[in-house]
Amino acid sequence: MDDMMTHEMEKAKLYAGEKHRVTFHNFDANFRGDNGTYKISLSAEGWYCSCSGYRDHGMCPHVMTIERILGHMIKRPLMPYVKGQNVVSDVDKSIRYATEPRRVTLHSFDVAFQGNRDTYYVTYEDGEWNCDSDFFGAQGYSAHTIAMEHILKEMLEETSDVTI
Repeated sequence: MDDMMTHEMEKAKLYAGEKHRVTFHNFDANFRGDNGTYKISLSAEGWYCSCSGYRDHGMCPHVMTIERILGHMIKRPLMPYVKGQNVVSDVDKSIRYATEPRRVTLHSFDVAFQGNRDTYYVTYEDGEWNCDSDFFGAQGYSAHTIAMEHILKEMLEETSDVTI
């Protein structure tokens, strides 16, 4: 491994442990629940889930699970509970689901990633990474993409064999 790659790997390892550097702007995913697979997304307009619970109440255990898994990387108010929602059941289910991140398959996302010197924008779509850093432009990978791959490893469609 050359010095540049070693440096990027060391930086990626540091970044992967500092999730507060990441802000999700949007994502699209599939969520394998107990009763089916649902489309779930986050955009500037807010959350969406294709399940009936979300349709009826504007909240569901699938969204609650993503909020638990991604935590502080989603920097927006958490969804409120609504009248008629089975809150106890949804919370219990989301706690269990959050221990099983492989239920989520991320197809695409874009994040702002606060590096040591600047904010970089990382995207992932159908297994393809992109980052606006100069290093990524030259090498096809960066500490930012490697860190995101490590953070989200169980939820990505495909991952490389890069270990940090």
